[in-house]
This record gives sequence, C-alpha cells and structure tokens, in this order.
Amino acid sequence: MGQKIILTEKAIKKLDKLENVLFEKEYHGFRDTSKKYVDNIIDAIFSIPEQKHHETKNPKIGKWFVRYKVNSKTTYYITFDFLRDNYLIKNIISNHEKAYKKIFGIG
Repeated sequence: MGQKIILTEKAIKKLDKLENVLFEKEYHGFRDTSKKYVDNIIDAIFSIPEQKHHETKNPKIGKWFVRYKVNSKTTYYITFDFLRDNYLIKNIISNHEKAYKKIFGIG
C-alpha cells in the first residue's frame, strides 16, 4: 500500500481561506483564477513524496517542510509530520506571514 497525503482540518481551512482572500482583496480578478492558484498549491502538496524535505526549527508547526515557489516574491512552506508511512500536512505558510519565521526559528 502506498503513502497517503492527509491534510489536517487546519490546512484545509487555510486553503479555503486563501482562495477567498485572493479574490476578495482583488489579487485575482476572477474566482476561477483564485481557485486555480490554490489548486496549484494542492498539486504541490500531493507531490511532497518526490520533493526534498527540510527540517523545521519548530516541530510544533510540523517537523518537516517543503517549499512551493509561486513567483519571485511568494513561496509557500508546506509543513508536515509523518504518521506511520503517511504525510500529515499540518500547515501551509506563506513567506508573507508572521508564522513564516517559526519554520526557521527566527524571532
């Protein structure tokens, strides 16, 4: 049996909120564009087994992370733990968020 990707409720809520914020704050002019943006993050989440894993400095947010670079200004850090052989996705943090510093133990 293969490895599964399991998203916590927190991670799911974060993705839902992101889609709404992108549209409501007019980062994207169309709801479909915001949805596609989030879908690309979800694709990155499901490719985690093939990506290089890095250890966080704060295991409370997840012991491991991978990077998903959207463009030259925005990178998402997908934090996770292993649950048996599965990936438990705990959070998706943008480099624009305050929580970003917790990944690297800054501040």
